[in-house]
Amino acid sequence: MKFIFAALLLLSTIFLQSCGEQEVNEETINSENTIVTINGDWTLLQEEKNGRKLDYSGKPTAVTLTIKENGFFIFFDKITNEKISNSGVPKIQERYKGQYELNGKELNLNHFLEDSLVSESFLIESLTPNELILKNTLTKNIQHYKKKEV
Repeated sequence: MKFIFAALLLLSTIFLQSCGEQEVNEETINSENTIVTINGDWTLLQEEKNGRKLDYSGKPTAVTLTIKENGFFIFFDKITNEKISNSGVPKIQERYKGQYELNGKELNLNHFLEDSLVSESFLIESLTPNELILKNTLTKNIQHYKKKEV
């Protein structure tokens, strides 16, 4: 009887530890011992494509990546120019949305483009409370995001 109880206790401990390890993937602890999460609204500031830097500050739109705690994400353009938004154009122009997976430093975004499933894989090069830097594993493009202030 004691053996069965000990085995059940061991199995439940392993199960609880595996559940806890999944949560650690959502957050990291930085050098100041503060918890940093990838969840939130991230605005694209700069992108490096084929050796060229593209600066998105001052544009009439803000490209935003919203990562939710429930495993979903939305990638959209937000109209920041008042003349454009006052002309009747909706403030949000959705590019795509879908589900994400976070495995350590690898972020996979899965979404539909027309009738096809598209999977994009990124390496998280940097994650701080205010900055997210992603590197596309296929194209090697680097995206610099800033977290939206609440």
